Amino acid sequence: MLSFSTRKNKRKHIFSLFVFITIFMASAGMIVLSAMGVFRENSGFAWLSSINKLEKNKPDTNTIAPISEEEAILLIGDAENKGDDVLNSGNIEEDLTIDRILKETLPVSDEYFEQTLFIGDSRMLGLHLSCQDIKATFYAAVGLSINQLNTKDFIKVDSETSYTVMEAIEKDGREYKRVYLMFGLNELGWSYPSVFIRSVADTIVQLRELCPEAEMCIMAVMPVSEEANVSIYKGNVANERIREYNAMLLELASDIGCWYLDTYNLFSDEQGSLPKDFAPDGIHLYSGKNRILMNFILSHAFAFG
Repeated sequence: MLSFSTRKNKRKHIFSLFVFITIFMASAGMIVLSAMGVFRENSGFAWLSSINKLEKNKPDTNTIAPISEEEAILLIGDAENKGDDVLNSGNIEEDLTIDRILKETLPVSDEYFEQTLFIGDSRMLGLHLSCQDIKATFYAAVGLSINQLNTKDFIKVDSETSYTVMEAIEKDGREYKRVYLMFGLNELGWSYPSVFIRSVADTIVQLRELCPEAEMCIMAVMPVSEEANVSIYKGNVANERIREYNAMLLELASDIGCWYLDTYNLFSDEQGSLPKDFAPDGIHLYSGKNRILMNFILSHAFAFG
């Protein structure tokens, strides 16, 4: 027979688990509803925006498979031993990087997306849900981080079996000409920014093997609102880390011959933050703002034809 204290602890653990699951489901549901346009600017649902505070529920931060300190040291040491300058985040020389930033073009037709693959986290998922008329392939999920593309099974290609992103690319039979990557939000809490950049570089190497005809585009990490900026993870200011990541991503794009899409400046205000009326939680864009993002992609095309 269980003692009173044992039964009390058991009830406490069950209650904590129930609360965590409830908050996580509410957060994920809000992302979907927001992307589909249910929560709109100036709507009667604006008060619900306070529900999805990431300091209460963290689907996009440290809780998602963080890299251990040992693994980080190994990665950094391996790069340094090979003389790899991918991880050097010093001053960016404009003449070496400016040519990798996608410039404005005439808007392309929907045909552009027929051989285009988008890979990313919950923000990329929101783009997909807001633009379901686009005929591109989206492999995106809430909480997906750059180090999970070979481990997280969530894509169904031809059966009930779930595949990782890399497995799905092998099995879907499509010949991609363009691949867009949107990562960096889930990885803001990583202790070593250089490990994030190295993970992006390794991902692009693998994608080039799987999609030899495709050109790659790294999308800048979009800012978060001023409120989310100081609460998205403890001990850091998110938008400062986002700008650091973007500088390193641009340098990486120059180093390895990828395109860079400046979605940070597309949405940042004068303070370098996401305007608070652009997202219900300060992070995941409203449906209308996702359409702006898609139009930006359409008017900054590459590898077309």
